[in-house]
Amino acid sequence: RVNITAINAAISACARAGQWQTAVRLLDRAGARRDNFTYSTAITACGRALQEEEALALFRRMESDGVRRNAVTYNSVVAAVCACGNWRAAMELMGEMRREGIQPDNRTFSSLFVGLKNGNRLDHVLELLHEMSEVHGIEINAISYNSAISALASGGEWEAALDVVKHMRDRSRDPRRRRRAASNGPPSPAEDISPGLITYNALLLAFERGRQWGRASNLLRDMIAGKLAVRPDITSYNLCLSAARNAGAWTRTLEILKHLEKDPAVTPTLLTYNTVLHALERADQHDTAFKLLYHMRARGVDPDATSFGLAILAASRARQLDVCLALHREILALGGGAAPDLDVYNAIIDCAAAVGDRSGDAVRMLDEMKLSDSARPNSFSYSKVISALLKERRYAAAVETYRDMLAHDLKPTLQAYNAYETALRHTTSSPHPP
Repeated sequence: RVNITAINAAISACARAGQWQTAVRLLDRAGARRDNFTYSTAITACGRALQEEEALALFRRMESDGVRRNAVTYNSVVAAVCACGNWRAAMELMGEMRREGIQPDNRTFSSLFVGLKNGNRLDHVLELLHEMSEVHGIEINAISYNSAISALASGGEWEAALDVVKHMRDRSRDPRRRRRAASNGPPSPAEDISPGLITYNALLLAFERGRQWGRASNLLRDMIAGKLAVRPDITSYNLCLSAARNAGAWTRTLEILKHLEKDPAVTPTLLTYNTVLHALERADQHDTAFKLLYHMRARGVDPDATSFGLAILAASRARQLDVCLALHREILALGGGAAPDLDVYNAIIDCAAAVGDRSGDAVRMLDEMKLSDSARPNSFSYSKVISALLKERRYAAAVETYRDMLAHDLKPTLQAYNAYETALRHTTSSPHPP
């Protein structure tokens, strides 16, 4: 005898673990005992694994199995197609819901906002919000508001996101709503539409992507001061740091970091420090970047390959080759397959070529790159090594390196070709390669 309760519980576990194929097999095993919950959870498992066609196939199969579809089933399949960015299919399903006498609700529209975000159709977000309240008479909850704001934030639509937050705040302060809440007791989390941490972090993301550093800074300041009844978390700080970095405000990133480190409720992460390092790298603040590496270690956060790489990029432009090489050794010492990426290797080679008398270091970096799985040398790498060799009158090595570049099917840069021509004139090598 099939224990449908046990099977439904197992399918739910599969949905949480992303095991959609196992979920479908369990549904098949349930046979005639499978019910609406069985299908809904299996559809959810497919959706979370971005298996849109499988989710839709299960949904259509319910009719032939004689299992009646309800709001839960529709919301499950709408969420599945929206996870894949197919907002058009979601709209069609919502129309199908209405024809079957099932009204869309907050969960339906929250999924649709995700679909619009994933499908890059943010122009429909405000239209859908209006449709929810004015056409369907749905009292929009915080989850739907936050989904809409998150969708707008993903595209940097900060003005629209800010308007939604203001509307959310105004509704939460509506005297009629407050009187109703007073008569019914305190609102449940689902009924409370006051902007919360999720709301303000989504707005910070909108400001960050919309290049509104000043607004992001002001919002974080208000959160810290307690003006919004919401304290910032590490995501809030990191988003504001990213906005400052994008604006080139590297001194402000250091100020925000200093404040963050004093906040007893928040702990800086590796992303926090790497964002500040990125700002310092962009501003050519190599000394400060180097000091920050040791500071973060003292704070209990170990730098990774990205941390050291950003410091190398800054040191390279300052022509601090020995610093670059020391940081390069730090990356290799991390173990676990950690290695410099292409930009970092090229920065070290460029620095070695620029400072002079260090062609050996440039060649060593190039040889390392040839053995790398993720940072194979490109035309720039070879060009800078050839230039370094030419400066030291290592003509035969320059010619050999140029030919090695051709052997790797790389197109020479004009600088590399001219250096090769010069080196060739100083050697007794064979005629020009094609």
